[in-house]
Amino acid sequence: MTQTSVLAETSHDTGQNRFWCQIWNLHIPNKIKLFTWKACKNILPTEANLYHRRVIEDPTYEAYVLALKIVGHLFWDCTVAKDVWNLLDIPFDKNGINHKDFMDFLWYLLFKQHMGTKLIELVITTTWSFKEATDGHWVPPMFPWYKVNVDAAAFSHLSMIGVGVIIRDHVGSIIAALSKHLPLPLGPLEAEAKALDEATIFVWDIRVRDVIFETDSTTVCHVIKSPTDAMISISTIVARTCSRLCEFRTFQSSHVGRQGN
Repeated sequence: MTQTSVLAETSHDTGQNRFWCQIWNLHIPNKIKLFTWKACKNILPTEANLYHRRVIEDPTYEAYVLALKIVGHLFWDCTVAKDVWNLLDIPFDKNGINHKDFMDFLWYLLFKQHMGTKLIELVITTTWSFKEATDGHWVPPMFPWYKVNVDAAAFSHLSMIGVGVIIRDHVGSIIAALSKHLPLPLGPLEAEAKALDEATIFVWDIRVRDVIFETDSTTVCHVIKSPTDAMISISTIVARTCSRLCEFRTFQSSHVGRQGN
């Protein structure tokens, strides 16, 4: 091996280490970090990957099924992805992305465009939502209802929580999406309650009035229906949320498993 080859290999390894160090240090839930690792390694169960592993015989595309053709198609070519990117004010070319490999895309944002950490977290969380939106578990509401899926993550070591909200209509089209951090030292239950509270504000601002709120927290779902049962740690948040919910024309709240949220 020549000296040039050794230097090139060393430079590549250093770049890889820098890349993964930045990814693992992001303030996003571990499940989304794992998704990012799988996407970068191109081992998500996309239709093309399943075809190459001989799990399926023909990699054809059908809307709203788990088996999508390639990572690039899932992340920015399909209708769901385009709808969301158009709603978000993120400074990169959403219509002419040439990176069909997710790692190349993130590499470009980190080391070429020098995108800030907050925006990288938003890009990755948004991308993760595309997979969730097309994984076959989500059930659309009846017209004229809108379905609002709410999720939260608590970062106790940072005294911070993350909130994610996605609004879809009766055909599954994404109307709006929200991803934000709040500097609040809350536990997992309190974070879920706060996320639903933030979701009601966001949905009202979008002018959606007939809503089904879905959360993967059975406790939060229960206390929204029976506020007097709320634990003291979330009673104030729940009272405020319930008061705001009464302003909607019609609303429901329901529990959904993590795979459907």
